[in-house]
Amino acid sequence: MSALETQIGGSHYKNYAIQPFEFALVNGYDAGASYIVKHITRHRDKNGREDLLKAHHYVELRQEILSNYNTAHFRPFEPAIPVARYVSANGIGTKEGVLLNLLELWLRHPDQVHHAEKLKRKLLELADQLYPVPLKA
Repeated sequence: MSALETQIGGSHYKNYAIQPFEFALVNGYDAGASYIVKHITRHRDKNGREDLLKAHHYVELRQEILSNYNTAHFRPFEPAIPVARYVSANGIGTKEGVLLNLLELWLRHPDQVHHAEKLKRKLLELADQLYPVPLKA
């Protein structure tokens, strides 16, 4: 049996035509970006709002850590699996596609923090839109 057909705890990743780990790995994404992809991809199938908030947190972590280092060595890349193909193959929503495109823009240009800021804002907007927090009585 293929490792891609196996999942420890649940089955949400096995149901994707292109798994988040596969997408991130073949596109050369770093660990932080890989976590962001994972949480954006699975939020509708697993933890809802919590996954979008985790993705937001990983954006903040990645931003903070990269700000402590010289990122001049980062080079633009040509993805093996374009975001549009990943989104289409997995039936991911348009808004999630926008998030993944923003992530890729940030990966290509780590010094342009406005991509990260927009990604964070859009993650919170989607979390509030899809999973509103009930008002306390």
